[in-house]
Amino acid sequence: MAIRDVKSQCNRSLKQQAGMSLIELLVASTIGILAIMAVGSMFISGQKLATERSLKLLVLQNMNDAMRYIKEDAQRAGFNGNNGSSLILSGASEVITVTSSAVGATLAYIYENNNGDITYTKFTGDTGTKKLGICTKTNISRVSPVMPTCSAIGEPGLSLMDDSRVILSQFVIDETPLGNSVSSAYFTITMKAKLASPPTSGQDYEQTMVTKIKQRNWQ
Repeated sequence: MAIRDVKSQCNRSLKQQAGMSLIELLVASTIGILAIMAVGSMFISGQKLATERSLKLLVLQNMNDAMRYIKEDAQRAGFNGNNGSSLILSGASEVITVTSSAVGATLAYIYENNNGDITYTKFTGDTGTKKLGICTKTNISRVSPVMPTCSAIGEPGLSLMDDSRVILSQFVIDETPLGNSVSSAYFTITMKAKLASPPTSGQDYEQTMVTKIKQRNWQ
């Protein structure tokens, strides 16, 4: 009868088990590292996308607020109480006066406010200064309403955007008369804006926005 070397067999079995455990540990560690890298990569990508959306939203919110203000105020252009006619700046042929240049455009008009005073408003989009500003003055003469000099009352006046974060890159106004030019007109404003200080070169998140304004006929 052969006598088995039980101790030797046990030692070999333990060594085999230890070897298998080490390999499994290495495999598990590798899988764990890969999983952590994948999750980390997804997290970084998610953070990057969230940052991009946030910056785009910042630009769009500034543009939307500015455009909405212009559109709402321009709806009052020419209002003359119950006099049955439209107020027009002295020397102007239209209720809303548009002036275009190589660096932008202006939109100017007058109207009677809630207090019965005549208010002058001018919006100026200037890609030279990279600003979209509003200049206003009240108590303009009703008999001969002359366009005041905005530089005398603090031009460019108030900015419609947060200039420290968002700057103007284009401001164009196209006008289409409806009927006779005094009674009504249709304006299309195209604006582009971008980040004042892009996080990286080439990522200024420039956005384009177009709004259409129909001048009211107060006659």
